[in-house]
Amino acid sequence: MISEIQLSTEEHQRKSLSPENLSLAIAAINTEGYLIVRSVLPDDRLERLRDLLDEEWKHFLTAKPAWRGGGKIIGHLGLMPPKTADFIDPEILCHPIIQSIVSGVLGDGVRITGIGGNVNLPNSVDQQFHSDLEYPQSDKLMVNIPLGDVNEQNGSLDLIPRTHISEQSDQGQSLRANTRNGDVIIRFLHLQHRGKRNLSNRPRYMLGFWQSVLSPERQKDEKICLDPGSRDLLDDCLRQFEAVLQGGAQPVFGPNYFAPNAKGLVKEMIYRFSPSGYGYLTRVLGRSSSKRDRSRRH
Repeated sequence: MISEIQLSTEEHQRKSLSPENLSLAIAAINTEGYLIVRSVLPDDRLERLRDLLDEEWKHFLTAKPAWRGGGKIIGHLGLMPPKTADFIDPEILCHPIIQSIVSGVLGDGVRITGIGGNVNLPNSVDQQFHSDLEYPQSDKLMVNIPLGDVNEQNGSLDLIPRTHISEQSDQGQSLRANTRNGDVIIRFLHLQHRGKRNLSNRPRYMLGFWQSVLSPERQKDEKICLDPGSRDLLDDCLRQFEAVLQGGAQPVFGPNYFAPNAKGLVKEMIYRFSPSGYGYLTRVLGRSSSKRDRSRRH
C-alpha cells in the first residue's frame, strides 16, 4: 500500500493541512520513510518548467559537451534547476504545506541546504538500490518534485519502505512511487531507492531539495528559514535563490555517479552491459582496498 495523503479542497485553498492530516503525514514518513503528497503544487507551473528543461536538453545535445560518460551511458544525469522565473516561485521552492510536513518531522531550525535533481534519459538502465546517505540521519529529508506525470513507462522511483530504520535493503518488497504532475515525494535520504529505466522517448526530470535541521549557531550563517509560520516566507525563498546564484553559474545538466573521464567511462560501460559483473568487480576491489588499508595501518 502506497504511503500518500490527499488534500481536501479546504486545505488547498488555505494552503495548510488540518491537524489530523498533518499528524497522519508525519507518522507516515516516520514509519514508512517516505510520503507522496498528492496534487499539492501548481501543475501548470511545473509543466512550464518541464518544457523549459526540454529546450535546455536540446541545447545540451547540440553543444556536445566535452565530458564523456558521467551518466550518459547508463542514462542518469545530475540536474541543477535553471535560474528562471518559473523556478523562483515560492509555490515550488517552499510551499507552506510541504514545509509544515518537513518541520513536523524534523523540528525547528529547518533550512534548505541543497538544491539539485536528476534526469532519467530515454533508454536508460535500472539503477542499483542505494541511499543518498551512507548512514541514517534523522535530521534530514529530501523533497522530490517530479516534473510531469511519472510512472513505470518513464522511470518512476522504486522505493523499499522502512529501510530508513534498517541497513537491510531486502526487508520488504519495493514499490513504484508513481506520481501525477503536482505531486511531491518527501523521504528520508537514507531510504533505499533507485531510478528505473525510462522506456519513453522524453527525459524524466525530478527536482530535489535537501532539507536539514541546523544548530542555532549554524542557523545564524544561513540565509533562509523555512519555518511555515514565518511571516516572510517569500523573502526567505528569494534569499535562498540569491545564495545559489552566489555560487556562480552552473550548467543545468551534469555528471552523475561515474566520473566524466576515460576510467569512469569504462566503469560505466561495464555497468551498462553487466550490472551483476560491475557489482562483483566493485566488491572485489572494495575488499582489496580494505586489505591495503589494513596493511598500511600495521
